[in-house]
Amino acid sequence: MVNHQDGVRTLTEWISDAGIPNPPRVVVAEDSKPLRHLVTLLLRTHGFDVAAVRDGKAALEAIRSDGADCLVSDLYMPGLDGLTLTRMLRSLRAYVALPIVVFTAAAPDDPRVQPLHDLPAVRVLHKPTDLQAIAPALVEMIASTANGGPWGGAILTNVTPAASLPSI
Repeated sequence: MVNHQDGVRTLTEWISDAGIPNPPRVVVAEDSKPLRHLVTLLLRTHGFDVAAVRDGKAALEAIRSDGADCLVSDLYMPGLDGLTLTRMLRSLRAYVALPIVVFTAAAPDDPRVQPLHDLPAVRVLHKPTDLQAIAPALVEMIASTANGGPWGGAILTNVTPAASLPSI
């Protein structure tokens, strides 16, 4: 809804106006249970259908079995990490443009982070980050992908978060 006092649109309105499936399905891969819970809560508050898993292998299985409109993944996880998961998805024709947000505690110049910047439809968020940045990034990327771009077309501005959660 539009907040009539200041004209600010909610993420739900952006999702609807962008023609994104309602609700968009996101797979969250995070090995930290508290963080996985916080991200899941935030995304559900914004209207996303969330499948939360603890590692990259489970994320790949969830995406293959039930589909996904986007992925939120930690970079460093036991077993199949976020970089390997992202590369695997990019090698599969069906997921070459799947929007992916990778969040990491690694420094921007970390050698494991740099390859992510070269992959299409990937956005890297560095911890500590405002959890509120994840939902708008996903909406922007899904809308752009749905409109034929790799995710660069839609720009979200003036969006009101549905809930306020702490930074990570």
